[in-house]
Amino acid sequence: AVGKDDLDATIHAFLGAYLGTSGEIADRPLPASFTSFMIRQVIVIDTDTQKSSDVAAKQSKPQLRILPQGRRGVLPNLDFVFALTKIFKSATMWKDARLRMYPHHEKLVQLEHWAGKHLPQKAKQYGADLLGMVGFARSLVVGPYPPHSPVLARGIDAVTIQAVFPYTASAGQYRSPLAAEFVQRLEQSIRALSNLHERLHHSVTQYLLPSPTKFVSNGEYTYPTVLVILPLAIRAASLALVDLERFSFAVALRAGVACVGVAAFIWTFAELGMVGDLSIMNTLLVLAYALTLLALTRISGGATSRMNVADEDELSRRDRRSIQFVACLLAVYVHVPMALAHVSLAIVSALFWTPVLAFPTYKGGKRGALQKMLAGAFLFVSWPPVWVVPNAFPEYTMYVTSVYVPLHLLLMSLWLF
Repeated sequence: AVGKDDLDATIHAFLGAYLGTSGEIADRPLPASFTSFMIRQVIVIDTDTQKSSDVAAKQSKPQLRILPQGRRGVLPNLDFVFALTKIFKSATMWKDARLRMYPHHEKLVQLEHWAGKHLPQKAKQYGADLLGMVGFARSLVVGPYPPHSPVLARGIDAVTIQAVFPYTASAGQYRSPLAAEFVQRLEQSIRALSNLHERLHHSVTQYLLPSPTKFVSNGEYTYPTVLVILPLAIRAASLALVDLERFSFAVALRAGVACVGVAAFIWTFAELGMVGDLSIMNTLLVLAYALTLLALTRISGGATSRMNVADEDELSRRDRRSIQFVACLLAVYVHVPMALAHVSLAIVSALFWTPVLAFPTYKGGKRGALQKMLAGAFLFVSWPPVWVVPNAFPEYTMYVTSVYVPLHLLLMSLWLF
């Protein structure tokens, strides 16, 4: 067993050596006899031991996880995953191990134990499946990503198998029957996969796994995803049909261009390799938001400088509804393809943005001081440098820079101006 960083480095080094395109490894690629064949599947083995103080060690139960998750919602072929789960679930020595399909998360494990003790008998299986699907979706959105994820990014089916063996201080070693059967199951997996690829390409690569024996396909989770996004489309359509003649297209266009331009600016720096340095990204975001606030202030102030109160309130309402149309349209535009490729992120994102963008009507005039204070507090808490990064997301991902930032800027222009 090696540390996670060492295992990740090993996978990157293997891919670099195989492809001959990984910096220092490029000067010494693998021989042609190794690289002339196409890689069909990759299985990454990650083993560890439990210390004697761990609860699981005291119960003398091993832990087994089969992790298919990759970055940006990429998953391997479902037949590949189920072939491995079927092989390992039939193991005799591992029958007491709880097979999970998501990385270790202490709170989810505690919730599983609580549900197993307190839920009624008929609801226990449903609760376990629900928590399993939450853990699976969570790891797709925010990680931690298993070490095979760079292989998935290359279009190669890959899975990480994590096995934690009980450790006894007296023996000072792995329990040999468990380790022997684990290696035996790995051998069976390799033999099975060598003859399985012809059937694998008929399966699906978009799914959610509540348990090792159940899956939710894209044909099933599409309907709730559409229902969550639907209010955004309805609000955009209603605004276009009712207020189209009174739209402030100039204001909406300027606000939209400013917000999308800021997102493009942040995304460019993220793609240049600065995404890992949070201090630089946060500084750029502060500068970008300051420039956007200045631009929105000039747009709002220039249009109302020579109007009476009634006309100013009507213009403010009209401007906000115009910007709301642009925000809802942009939200639909970015969430529909996201739902087709990364449903775990699409549902969570739509549940956050739909209420704040689609539900308000903006029929009144300007907002009062208290409303602006509450709106400012919400916008500050939801501002990426305050909590979103690195608490919800470990870094400035493509979603944060390309989706979250422009929608947050449009929401700021709706609530503060």
